[in-house]
Amino acid sequence: MKNILLIILLALLTINIYGQEKKFSFGLNGGTNLSIPYDKEVDLSPVNLDFEHNRFNKPNFGYFAEAEIQFQLSEKVITKWTIGYQFTQYKYESGPDNFTETGKLEMAGLCNSLSLDYLFTQNNIYIGVGLFHKYLLTAVENSELEGNWLTPGMLNDPNGQATDDPSIPLDIFYDHINEIKRHEFGLLIEAGKYFKLGDKIKLNSFLRYNQSLIQIYPDNFKMKHYSMYLSLGVGFVY
Repeated sequence: MKNILLIILLALLTINIYGQEKKFSFGLNGGTNLSIPYDKEVDLSPVNLDFEHNRFNKPNFGYFAEAEIQFQLSEKVITKWTIGYQFTQYKYESGPDNFTETGKLEMAGLCNSLSLDYLFTQNNIYIGVGLFHKYLLTAVENSELEGNWLTPGMLNDPNGQATDDPSIPLDIFYDHINEIKRHEFGLLIEAGKYFKLGDKIKLNSFLRYNQSLIQIYPDNFKMKHYSMYLSLGVGFVY
């Protein structure tokens, strides 16, 4: 009973502050992101075998959706907390002369951030810096192999039967959720502009850069992969 009364008291206090001084604001954002591989080229050449195997990673687009709470510390300084869903992916190509592999790595997770924004009140432009944390929910890799590098009977034809025909591509699926680190931490930089849609609602357009500070892949992947991505989004703040 005491806990319920305490929750009600805190809610009433929040409403009172919000109504009198409008220090709290709430918003919803969404948009696209561009994953930028840290390792543009990775050497996957097997030890003691006489051929080279390089993997070339390429940027690719994903998306995000998030909710945010803003607290105005002063006329020009705002602290902001966001939490939401984020999907990132990048493509790759690899292989020596006798086979090629093309695919993409897709990762999805819950991302939250805490940042401090400085607002230029004359034109409603802001810049901010902060920290982010991402909890990985899924990490899957889909690829297609073409070539004659596999031993006889290792390839699968479209009907699911074993075949020795190297012209038939092999579809491969990897689930990396137990290999990649589930928790990721890093820094963010954001710049944006508010557009007033009335007395209470603002449209927020922004560009955000996230830079991971930890290596999320294990050493045997031969990739450092400190994730980097640019996010372009729009949202409404009330």
